[in-house]
Amino acid sequence: MRVIPFDVDQAGWNSTEIYPDGVKGPWNPDKWVIHYGGGSNKAGDNQDDDIAIEVSQSWQRWHIRGRGWQDIAYNYAISQAGTVFRLRGENRAGATRGDFDRDGIPENHEGRAVVFILGGNQVPTEEAYAAFREMWQADPLPVIGHQQVYQEGSRGTPTACPGSALMEWIGNGGYADSVEEGNMEKQFTDEEAAALKEMVRQMKEEVDPPSNPGYVAEAIKLIRRERSLPLHARSEEDCECVVEVFVNGVKQ
Repeated sequence: MRVIPFDVDQAGWNSTEIYPDGVKGPWNPDKWVIHYGGGSNKAGDNQDDDIAIEVSQSWQRWHIRGRGWQDIAYNYAISQAGTVFRLRGENRAGATRGDFDRDGIPENHEGRAVVFILGGNQVPTEEAYAAFREMWQADPLPVIGHQQVYQEGSRGTPTACPGSALMEWIGNGGYADSVEEGNMEKQFTDEEAAALKEMVRQMKEEVDPPSNPGYVAEAIKLIRRERSLPLHARSEEDCECVVEVFVNGVKQ
């Protein structure tokens, strides 16, 4: 089990649901899914963690009593002060509806959900961004915004979450800014190198169009553990990114 750093456990923010990390429902995280709280809230306007806790508690009440869910929907939360709160924690399925990868596995079984405690047009602080970077370095999987599950996957819910500021940050790979390039490189096996070269060849020549969901899913599985590519390769621009980042680094 991955050890994801956090600052405050469930008891520390007075969660009504307190349990240790442990498998509850299918859980095999292969990506981070970033959320925010919808409309603007008072926690997004300051760095007072007491207010962040108050907002988190209100979300938990709504998710349990209003939605009928087992707990607050997310695995972790980040305040504007950069404090990381453990919500559902590890090995507990989140509540991200839909199938981003189109691989038949819903995101609430494979997406580690992190909510920034803000909403609307509120912008994360540098402290909040830095907190997620540290979390991501503990398990450098691909990062997507909640809205992408609907826009690029299947069976998702239309949403603006996590807002324009976080979507821009995700698209720019801002969560990896503090990782030195030398730590981002990994060696491929000969088999992986051959498969990657073939994947790039097909993408470049459009032998099998990248828009094919099944093919994209296979490509994702090959490259998702690499830290250099924030989004899966689907557009032509992303295909070029795959070429640039990986081709020169694979075994000849």
